Amino acid sequence: MKIVYIDWLSLESKEAFMHVDSCVGEFVVFCHPCSYCISDNVVDGLYCMSVGNVAVTAGRCGIFMNNDGSCIVRGVVDGIRDVVVGSDVRVEVDVDLGCGFKVGDLVQFSCGRIDVL
Repeated sequence: MKIVYIDWLSLESKEAFMHVDSCVGEFVVFCHPCSYCISDNVVDGLYCMSVGNVAVTAGRCGIFMNNDGSCIVRGVVDGIRDVVVGSDVRVEVDVDLGCGFKVGDLVQFSCGRIDVL
């Protein structure tokens, strides 16, 4: 997942919104403190907030923006609150995925905000 643009909120406090390409679409994450540069790959985990509409799905793993500005995340369940997106990006969610989902399921969900851990 490559950073394509950084919108600095404050250079002094190193707060930024980063625009990231996930190969299936572009999405925005909040990062503080931000030490990334354009063209870097996101190596830290991500944290999804306001997660909803979790369902088993088919298709390609990735993260992309919905028309309403929310993010859609598609990944493989790897624990009660962990999803793996792509080859090595771990996403932690703010809800338990234990009800009805098992390790290895491909799930899709919406979220209101994504932060870099």
